Amino acid sequence: MTGRKRHIFAFGGGKGGIGKSFLSANIAASISQMGYRTGLIDLDLGGANQHTFFGIDRPHKTIDDFIEHRTRNFSDILIDVPGYDIMLGAGIQNDLKATNFNAGQKARLFSAIKSLDFDYIIIDIGAGMSISTLDTFNIAPNGVLITYPEPTALENCYKFLKSAFLRELRGKVKEKELKELVDNIYDGKIIIPAGIKIVDYFNSVYSELAGTAIAVMNHHNYYFILNNASEEDMELLEHIPYAIRRFYGFGIIPLGALANDEKIRESIRKMRPYIEIFPDSPTTQKIREIASNIVNISESLCYD
Repeated sequence: MTGRKRHIFAFGGGKGGIGKSFLSANIAASISQMGYRTGLIDLDLGGANQHTFFGIDRPHKTIDDFIEHRTRNFSDILIDVPGYDIMLGAGIQNDLKATNFNAGQKARLFSAIKSLDFDYIIIDIGAGMSISTLDTFNIAPNGVLITYPEPTALENCYKFLKSAFLRELRGKVKEKELKELVDNIYDGKIIIPAGIKIVDYFNSVYSELAGTAIAVMNHHNYYFILNNASEEDMELLEHIPYAIRRFYGFGIIPLGALANDEKIRESIRKMRPYIEIFPDSPTTQKIREIASNIVNISESLCYD
């Protein structure tokens, strides 16, 4: 290790088909073009496709080789991405293996990722709200939520953030009864009254959880990108942070919004980053703005 400060961002959102992998790939490409050494890790469990965005047909090694101890060091599975200062950790193609990591395998994998020697590490996680997906999102100090402006995508975005928080909180508490309490909130057996933040609820009813809950919140920085947005949807850049803070107590920062663009499909079919094929398009400009926002915010934060 060289002592390089690592900025780790996990891209999630709960719902599939919201452009998460597309944005992860193109933002990683943009950050690398700004002069930063970038790691791109495909933890979209069972649906890994980051290699496809960069024209890599069949990765010779994947994260599965590390999980199964066919290679000792995680760095041995990393692939040079042609044309970019990016090293790609290609994801597992086997659905069954990907969704059945045991605790030891996850701990070893997550430790290896967090110790990688890059300026920026971008993690593309899968859709849904499985335990493995939530754990993957929680390994990063920076979580980026991708959402569409449709009600179902927004609802999934809110639920995903709440579920990720509760999952991490459960792992931090030791008492069995408190773990059961968090489980009951997670499963919907205990309903937090509308308009009351989670931490305020803990303070008033289960005060012993409040301090741990605040520590979990303070361990992460949350951001979001609004994808496939119209001009009328831009008010959501203010509404989403307000709603999340009001109901959950989280602070969340908008990184930007992208409009619908049919040329995205063309870039995917050509297996090259969008910003490479359409360097002068408004979508590329927005992607570069989001990448710049990530870098500027990272440089203002003090963490390793």
